[in-house]
Amino acid sequence: MNGTPTFRELANDKGLLIGAAVDEHSFDDLDYQRFLAKHFNCIYPSWALKWDCLHCEQGKFDFSLGDRIVNFALDNGCKVRLNCLLWHNDIPQWFVDLDPDQETARAIVQEHIETVLNHFEGRVEFCDVINEAIGDNGKPRPNGFSRYLGEGWIEWAYRLARNAAPSMSLFYCDYRIKADAKWAAINTMMEGLIKAGTPIDGLAVQLHSRLVPALSQGQITHHLAKLKPLNLKLHLPECGVWIPPYIGPEKLQGAIYGGMVKAGLLAGADQIGFWWPTDWRTHAKRWLDFNGDVARPGLYGRSREEKPAAIQVRRALVQTPYPPPAK
Repeated sequence: MNGTPTFRELANDKGLLIGAAVDEHSFDDLDYQRFLAKHFNCIYPSWALKWDCLHCEQGKFDFSLGDRIVNFALDNGCKVRLNCLLWHNDIPQWFVDLDPDQETARAIVQEHIETVLNHFEGRVEFCDVINEAIGDNGKPRPNGFSRYLGEGWIEWAYRLARNAAPSMSLFYCDYRIKADAKWAAINTMMEGLIKAGTPIDGLAVQLHSRLVPALSQGQITHHLAKLKPLNLKLHLPECGVWIPPYIGPEKLQGAIYGGMVKAGLLAGADQIGFWWPTDWRTHAKRWLDFNGDVARPGLYGRSREEKPAAIQVRRALVQTPYPPPAK
């Protein structure tokens, strides 16, 4: 390596995947594309592979944007993660308006799973089949797909996914790792799915944090350890630390990001990703607002400068042993 190594170079040396979510609104910017290809070896289309983009009308699919991003990733030697197939916040309005009975709903969802996965089989390596099905209270979300698909819908969806895309690694994805009731319920759900022989390969844990209260490395390590007995692959594809638009807290943001990466590596995660890799091209403005200004969750700043977050992530990749030492 000449000069300062990129995240991608460091991850390649360790046999890791380091990922970035793509802001589709910025994808035509060639500098943005070069930034992604330089620093990351795994790409997550943040919206282009979700239902509301791919399947926004009943019976009609549009893969044009998704194909552009997937082809860009493959042309640059990157893996691709599909996030996600089924999510309570991405049920399209036409589906809600239809208010289908269970038989009709299952037929529609089956068509969606099979069409999308058949299309990307062989090009997309990882798929979050179901996202955030469990509420913070440890109960299934009443406003999600369980309302339409009935009992056993999660196992049913994973079996459909495996049949449609035999080579993809299939994950369950959820957030708020400190919510004990939620993750106890997820653990129980995973144990039941595994016992039933459900084709699920891993857990994707989202790590989104504000400065106060922040997610510490110790807290993350403590909660990830509870998942180890499941013996599933562990990915952390959505690391994000949100800060206000003023300059002050960048060092603290960097420390939190560094702790996320260290905790993930020590827990054996072989894929770690950033939902907002840069402030100069970010979809964060659609999510976060501080008094009318856009938050700055990126590792790189609005002038494309390296922030303390990038330095701390690089330091964690260099200094943290991977694979983790046996205990």
